[in-house]
Amino acid sequence: MPEHLLECHGLTRRYGRKTALDALTLAIQPGEIYGLAGPNGAGKTTFISLACGLLRPTSGAVRVLGQPPALRLRDIAPHFQTRALYPHETVMRNIRFLAVDPERARANMQRLGLTAQELRREVRTLSYGQQQRVGLAISLAKPARVFLLDEPGNGLDATSARELQAMLRELVSTGAAVVVASHEWALLGQACDRVGILLGGRLERELHARETTQRSTFLLVTDPRVSATQLEIPLVVQVRSRGDGRWELDLPAADAAAQVMSGLLGTGIPVIEWRPQAVTENWQQVYQEMLARREHACAG
Repeated sequence: MPEHLLECHGLTRRYGRKTALDALTLAIQPGEIYGLAGPNGAGKTTFISLACGLLRPTSGAVRVLGQPPALRLRDIAPHFQTRALYPHETVMRNIRFLAVDPERARANMQRLGLTAQELRREVRTLSYGQQQRVGLAISLAKPARVFLLDEPGNGLDATSARELQAMLRELVSTGAAVVVASHEWALLGQACDRVGILLGGRLERELHARETTQRSTFLLVTDPRVSATQLEIPLVVQVRSRGDGRWELDLPAADAAAQVMSGLLGTGIPVIEWRPQAVTENWQQVYQEMLARREHACAG
């Protein structure tokens, strides 16, 4: 059995002169929820289409359980935000036509907030959010090993979004892998174990759930009258106030702590408490900063 359920190497897709996906390389393990973040046109949907066999790569390769997607279709459950439902048929008949496991699909719909009355309605009469739930319920009912979800949070209310996250966690607890392509950080930040940032078709960075900032952050508790200016001493990279005399000080490395402490005491700043503190990266902030830098570079 391959170590990775889904992997790709140098995966590239071009449309004429436009490169939608550029030499993407990644590997996703069993039991993992992997997020792909990026603005519209970043290549997220292209990747989902390549990974489920709807598109062929221009170059590079994608493998599901060690084989091309076309040979592992029974192990792949894709969901596109424009999923092809039968609009003039009821939800129940769509389940009958499309669901591999109709009972499980009906249970999924109930969990996602669809009522018995809505199940008897024609799909075309449902709102976008309701249609999204129908498509998700059918896709997540498939006994697959790899679930590929394109913007699954679109149109969901807060309750349905929380239930979706719970359902994804249940899937990976059985050894499946889930890819969530989205721009919604409420979903990406809470559901994913890793997030890859796609910009212009390139994987620019991966963020990990337990990753901490490269700098060492120390918590300083001092007299509330101490100002940020007083804390701007050598080796202190950044100062953040937490209020009431509590400050977070970023240092270039943990071994700089003794020098910084001496510097604080040398300037007469009273130190009530001083201890290291792990700070997990704010994924959304990292993404927005990368996006802003890219837009600035393109504008220049």
